[in-house]
Amino acid sequence: ERGALRRRIAAAATARAPAHAEDVGVLPGPHARGQPPRAGAARRDPSRLDPIRELARQRLRDHREIYKQIKTAWEGHKKRGIDTDFSIFEVGMNNYGEISYLSKMIKPDIGLINNAGSAHIKYFKSKKEIEKEKLELIHGINSGGSLVLNEDISINKSIKNFSKKNNIELIKFGQNDKSNNFLINYRYFPDGSLIEANLDTISLSFKMFAPGLHMALNAIAVLSVCNILDLPLGFIIKKLTNFNPIEGRGLAYDLSFQNKKIKIIDESFNANPESMISSINLLNDMDVFENKRKILILGDMLELGKFSREYHIKIARFINKTNINLVFCSGKRMKYLWDNLSKNKKGAFAENPEELIKPLTEKIINKDILLLKGSSNSKIKIILSYLNNENLIREIA
Repeated sequence: ERGALRRRIAAAATARAPAHAEDVGVLPGPHARGQPPRAGAARRDPSRLDPIRELARQRLRDHREIYKQIKTAWEGHKKRGIDTDFSIFEVGMNNYGEISYLSKMIKPDIGLINNAGSAHIKYFKSKKEIEKEKLELIHGINSGGSLVLNEDISINKSIKNFSKKNNIELIKFGQNDKSNNFLINYRYFPDGSLIEANLDTISLSFKMFAPGLHMALNAIAVLSVCNILDLPLGFIIKKLTNFNPIEGRGLAYDLSFQNKKIKIIDESFNANPESMISSINLLNDMDVFENKRKILILGDMLELGKFSREYHIKIARFINKTNINLVFCSGKRMKYLWDNLSKNKKGAFAENPEELIKPLTEKIINKDILLLKGSSNSKIKIILSYLNNENLIREIA
């Protein structure tokens, strides 16, 4: 029975290690030599890791101490047994060897690689190296299990041989009809995006209140995993339909600012080149049948290392091809983007987000749609806080 499956599912997502290590906990794991990370190395919030969520909240600062406590919690978890039918683990990395190590610790039945983007490329030689590192997830998957992965990820001969030897099924998803599960059509509508997909030869059509092509592809990834588990797809689709974006990841606010009705989309939790493109596409697709201005407010994309200038310029060139009206930029890295923007799209540039507030608020008009995007430490969310507070003050008054 499904209730007795007790499967463990590992989700390999893009790591989001903050620049200020003291603010969060640490994702344990070996570095290049297979050893626990040294004290003072880059840290990561493991708050989504089940079953040690409470432990993660302690925000301990010493890597070795965290490694020992997580290992102890994990061993205790195994001895006690699992109370749930499924356990989902987010496996992230910002250095070599971490994915393989954690996957072997978890021993999942199903692995999911949602994408292999450029986040944390500062710590790697190339994007190809990130892709290769994420594929290491397969080395912990139990024999007879499955690896679900984005069609854009190239499977090398070594991975193919390993999957065959260990009877691990490789399932691809994306937009290509040669993939096992693929998106046929995506259309944005204010009352819910329309998604048409093919799942293992089954045709599906449903709405999602969480907008964006990237969210549609996320839904295909989720459905791929649920299909492996033989879960009722009608029930899963209903849950996906009612899924709402969360703070920092697409949550929208309808505000009244200086007697003007505006909409703000909060994508301020983090940013890398791929997620930046997704957010820009989302704003570009919105309200195509209405005469509303679209304003993009951007903070630095961090942890791109020597690739920072290149990626910021690429984003500028992408924006220039969209129907976005105005762009406001904050941060020294965003200066690369600002300098390469079309003149007619330039709103204002500032070294820090606080300095953007005045020129932005002076240019806002009724019915504008604003989208905020930047790495967490770019502090771009300060602008949302200001607009929200102004809205609250006026409501109280």
